[in-house]
Amino acid sequence: MKGVTAVPKFYAATAAEFEEFERELFKREFRRITRAEVIESLGGIVVSYGQSKMFPRRERGFENGYLFSRNGLEVVVWTSWLDGLPGLRNMDQGWVLIRDCKHPECPSYFAVPRHRTKNFLTNLLEDARVAAWRVRHRPKCPACGEFMDITRRHRKDGTVVPRARFWKCSRISLHQDGKPRTERWDCMFTKEQKALVEKRRRTATKQRAKRAAQGKETFVSLKRQQEAARRRRQQRSQPPPEDNSQNV
Repeated sequence: MKGVTAVPKFYAATAAEFEEFERELFKREFRRITRAEVIESLGGIVVSYGQSKMFPRRERGFENGYLFSRNGLEVVVWTSWLDGLPGLRNMDQGWVLIRDCKHPECPSYFAVPRHRTKNFLTNLLEDARVAAWRVRHRPKCPACGEFMDITRRHRKDGTVVPRARFWKCSRISLHQDGKPRTERWDCMFTKEQKALVEKRRRTATKQRAKRAAQGKETFVSLKRQQEAARRRRQQRSQPPPEDNSQNV
C-alpha cells in the first residue's frame, strides 16, 4: 500500500534450523557457554539496559551463548535461543561481540545487532565467522612483536565513531622510535574477503541512513518497530476530529 512503511516480519527459527546453526559454529571451534559460566559472569551484578548486550540474559531460562577463544581475545555469540526450553526468548536481537579474555566485562567490539527476521541465523553466523577470523588472525605489532589491541576511533572533537575500530600497540617503551603502531581493522582479510565485509557494511549503513531519513531510531528492536507500525495504522483508521470552529 502506498505511503505505508513495511515492517520486517518476525521469524521464529525451528529447532532443526537452530541445530544446524549450532553445528556450523562448532565447525568453527566455538563451544557452548555453560550455565555455570553464565551464573559466574553475572554474579551479583545488576545489569542495566545499556549493559544488557554485554552479559548473558537469563529471564525465563538460560540463553544459549557460544564462545570462541584465541590469541587473548574471545568472540561471544548470544542467540536469544533458550537452553532447555522450546523456542526463542521474547526478545528479538542476537549479538556477536569481541572481548579481552582478561576483561570480559568490557567488550571491545559489537557487531550490528541482528533482528529475528528470515535471515537471522544466517546473518548471526556470518557475524560470528567474521569476528572469529579477526581474533584468529589478531595482528602483532611490527615494532615489538606483541599482540595489538582493539581501539575505538575518535573524531576530531573527541567523540567516538560508532562501531569504528582499528588495531593499535601503545607499548611505546618497547618501540625504538617511541611511537605507537596502528593497523587497519580489516588488515587480516584478503581482497575478496574485504569486498564481502565491505558489502555487508554498506548494506547496514544504507539501512541506518534510510531509517534516519524517515525520522526513526536506528537499531530499534523489531518488536518496537511493529508496535509503532500498529499505532500508525490505528491513527490512520480513526476519523478526523470534528471541526467546531463554526460554532464558536
